[in-house]
Amino acid sequence: MEKRGICKELLILNSLVAQVSGYSVFLLSLLSLQFVTSFVVLAPSFTRCNIALSSSVAGKHFQLEELEDKETCTTDIFLTEDMKVEVGETNGPPPSKSIGTWEEGDGSFKMVIERIFGAGRGAVESTDLGEFEYSVTRTFKGEITEVGNNLAITGTITCNKLDSEVGYFNLIDTSSELK
Repeated sequence: MEKRGICKELLILNSLVAQVSGYSVFLLSLLSLQFVTSFVVLAPSFTRCNIALSSSVAGKHFQLEELEDKETCTTDIFLTEDMKVEVGETNGPPPSKSIGTWEEGDGSFKMVIERIFGAGRGAVESTDLGEFEYSVTRTFKGEITEVGNNLAITGTITCNKLDSEVGYFNLIDTSSELK
Protein backbone atom coordinates (compact mmCIF):
# COMPACT_ATOMS: atom_id res chain seq x y z
CA MET A 1 0.00 0.00 0.00
CA GLU A 2 1.10 3.48 -0.80
CA LYS A 3 0.30 6.55 1.31
CA ARG A 4 -1.55 9.11 -0.86
CA GLY A 5 -2.73 11.85 1.51
CA ILE A 6 -3.19 12.93 5.10
CA CYS A 7 -6.13 15.08 6.22
CA LYS A 8 -5.89 16.09 9.90
CA GLU A 9 -6.98 12.91 11.76
CA LEU A 10 -7.65 10.99 8.56
CA LEU A 11 -5.05 8.87 6.79
CA ILE A 12 -5.94 7.73 3.30
CA LEU A 13 -4.19 4.63 2.05
CA ASN A 14 -4.50 4.03 -1.65
CA SER A 15 -3.54 0.96 -3.59
CA LEU A 16 -3.98 0.21 -7.26
CA VAL A 17 -5.54 -3.26 -7.27
CA ALA A 18 -6.04 -3.85 -10.99
CA GLN A 19 -6.31 -2.20 -14.35
CA VAL A 20 -8.98 -3.70 -16.59
CA SER A 21 -10.16 -2.43 -20.00
CA GLY A 22 -8.97 1.12 -19.41
CA TYR A 23 -10.35 1.30 -15.87
CA SER A 24 -8.32 1.52 -12.68
CA VAL A 25 -9.57 -0.21 -9.55
CA PHE A 26 -8.39 1.35 -6.28
CA LEU A 27 -8.82 0.12 -2.72
CA LEU A 28 -9.15 3.03 -0.34
CA SER A 29 -8.90 2.57 3.41
CA LEU A 30 -9.79 5.38 5.75
CA LEU A 31 -8.25 5.32 9.19
CA SER A 32 -9.01 7.66 12.05
CA LEU A 33 -9.08 7.45 15.80
CA GLN A 34 -12.69 6.25 15.69
CA PHE A 35 -13.11 3.96 12.67
CA VAL A 36 -11.60 2.06 9.78
CA THR A 37 -13.49 1.99 6.49
CA SER A 38 -12.50 0.43 3.17
CA PHE A 39 -14.16 0.65 -0.19
CA VAL A 40 -13.37 0.08 -3.84
CA VAL A 41 -13.37 2.82 -6.48
CA LEU A 42 -13.61 1.97 -10.18
CA ALA A 43 -12.63 4.87 -12.43
CA PRO A 44 -11.51 5.36 -16.02
CA SER A 45 -7.71 5.44 -16.07
CA PHE A 46 -7.68 8.96 -17.47
CA THR A 47 -10.14 10.35 -14.89
CA ARG A 48 -9.06 12.10 -11.71
CA CYS A 49 -11.50 11.30 -8.90
CA ASN A 50 -12.39 13.68 -6.11
CA ILE A 51 -14.28 11.82 -3.39
CA ALA A 52 -15.82 13.32 -0.27
CA LEU A 53 -14.25 11.02 2.29
CA SER A 54 -15.20 12.18 5.74
CA SER A 55 -17.24 14.71 7.65
CA SER A 56 -16.77 15.66 11.26
CA VAL A 57 -20.36 16.92 11.67
CA ALA A 58 -22.48 14.54 9.55
CA GLY A 59 -24.94 12.41 11.50
CA LYS A 60 -24.71 14.56 14.63
CA HIS A 61 -27.25 16.40 16.74
CA PHE A 62 -26.54 20.00 17.65
CA GLN A 63 -28.09 22.69 19.79
CA LEU A 64 -28.34 25.84 17.65
CA GLU A 65 -28.19 29.06 19.65
CA GLU A 66 -29.18 32.08 17.56
CA LEU A 67 -28.40 35.57 18.82
CA GLU A 68 -30.15 38.03 16.53
CA ASP A 69 -30.70 41.63 17.68
CA LYS A 70 -31.89 41.44 21.32
CA GLU A 71 -33.55 38.09 20.70
CA THR A 72 -32.10 34.65 21.33
CA CYS A 73 -33.53 31.23 20.63
CA THR A 74 -32.39 27.63 20.88
CA THR A 75 -33.26 24.94 18.34
CA ASP A 76 -32.47 21.23 18.00
CA ILE A 77 -30.63 20.52 14.73
CA PHE A 78 -29.63 17.24 13.09
CA LEU A 79 -27.10 17.32 10.23
CA THR A 80 -27.82 14.34 7.99
CA GLU A 81 -25.26 12.35 6.01
CA ASP A 82 -26.80 13.62 2.76
CA MET A 83 -26.04 17.23 3.80
CA LYS A 84 -29.57 18.21 4.78
CA VAL A 85 -30.63 19.92 7.99
CA GLU A 86 -33.45 18.49 10.09
CA VAL A 87 -34.88 21.19 12.34
CA GLY A 88 -36.38 20.02 15.64
CA GLU A 89 -37.96 21.71 18.63
CA THR A 90 -37.31 25.39 19.25
CA ASN A 91 -38.07 27.94 21.93
CA GLY A 92 -38.38 30.59 19.19
CA PRO A 93 -41.31 31.20 16.88
CA PRO A 94 -42.48 27.75 15.68
CA PRO A 95 -42.31 27.39 11.88
CA SER A 96 -44.88 25.34 10.00
CA LYS A 97 -42.04 23.89 7.91
CA SER A 98 -38.23 24.11 7.79
CA ILE A 99 -35.76 23.01 5.15
CA GLY A 100 -32.00 23.36 5.10
CA THR A 101 -28.65 22.28 3.76
CA TRP A 102 -25.12 22.32 5.13
CA GLU A 103 -21.52 21.97 3.95
CA GLU A 104 -18.09 21.96 5.53
CA GLY A 105 -14.48 22.11 4.44
CA ASP A 106 -11.07 22.86 5.97
CA GLY A 107 -12.56 23.74 9.36
CA SER A 108 -15.21 26.07 7.94
CA PHE A 109 -18.96 25.44 8.04
CA LYS A 110 -21.97 26.82 6.17
CA MET A 111 -25.64 26.08 6.81
CA VAL A 112 -28.71 27.57 5.12
CA ILE A 113 -32.12 27.20 6.78
CA GLU A 114 -35.43 28.38 5.36
CA ARG A 115 -38.27 28.56 7.87
CA ILE A 116 -41.83 28.90 6.66
CA PHE A 117 -44.37 30.47 8.99
CA GLY A 118 -48.16 30.65 8.83
CA ALA A 119 -49.92 33.80 9.92
CA GLY A 120 -53.28 35.51 9.85
CA ARG A 121 -56.69 33.98 10.31
CA GLY A 122 -59.65 33.22 8.15
CA ALA A 123 -61.11 36.30 6.48
CA VAL A 124 -64.30 37.52 8.10
CA GLU A 125 -64.52 40.98 6.58
CA SER A 126 -63.74 41.86 2.97
CA THR A 127 -60.74 43.89 4.19
CA ASP A 128 -59.18 40.99 6.14
CA LEU A 129 -55.98 39.51 4.72
CA GLY A 130 -56.91 35.95 5.63
CA GLU A 131 -54.35 33.22 6.20
CA PHE A 132 -50.95 33.45 4.52
CA GLU A 133 -47.39 32.08 4.68
CA TYR A 134 -44.05 33.82 4.64
CA SER A 135 -40.51 32.50 4.76
CA VAL A 136 -37.30 33.57 6.46
CA THR A 137 -33.97 32.32 5.14
CA ARG A 138 -30.77 32.57 7.14
CA THR A 139 -27.21 31.57 6.24
CA PHE A 140 -24.93 30.51 9.08
CA LYS A 141 -21.16 30.66 8.40
CA GLY A 142 -18.58 29.75 11.00
CA GLU A 143 -15.55 27.79 12.12
CA ILE A 144 -15.51 24.28 13.57
CA THR A 145 -13.59 23.73 16.82
CA GLU A 146 -13.30 20.96 19.39
CA VAL A 147 -14.39 21.53 22.96
CA GLY A 148 -13.27 18.52 24.96
CA ASN A 149 -14.64 15.50 23.08
CA ASN A 150 -17.41 17.50 21.37
CA LEU A 151 -17.56 19.77 18.37
CA ALA A 152 -18.61 23.40 18.46
CA ILE A 153 -19.24 25.82 15.62
CA THR A 154 -19.42 29.59 16.05
CA GLY A 155 -19.98 32.29 13.48
CA THR A 156 -22.28 34.86 11.95
CA ILE A 157 -25.87 34.82 10.70
CA THR A 158 -26.73 36.49 7.40
CA CYS A 159 -30.23 37.50 6.32
CA ASN A 160 -30.50 36.40 2.70
CA LYS A 161 -32.98 39.13 1.68
CA LEU A 162 -30.77 41.89 3.08
CA ASP A 163 -27.44 40.20 2.29
CA SER A 164 -26.08 41.49 5.57
CA GLU A 165 -25.06 40.08 8.94
CA VAL A 166 -27.89 40.13 11.46
CA GLY A 167 -26.40 38.21 14.37
CA TYR A 168 -24.24 35.40 15.72
CA PHE A 169 -24.73 31.70 16.35
CA ASN A 170 -23.29 28.75 18.27
CA LEU A 171 -23.77 25.10 17.35
CA ILE A 172 -22.98 22.76 20.23
CA ASP A 173 -22.65 19.01 19.65
CA THR A 174 -25.28 17.23 21.78
CA SER A 175 -24.95 13.77 20.19
CA SER A 176 -23.30 12.22 23.24
CA GLU A 177 -26.10 13.50 25.52
CA LEU A 178 -28.74 11.73 23.43
CA LYS A 179 -27.19 8.25 23.80
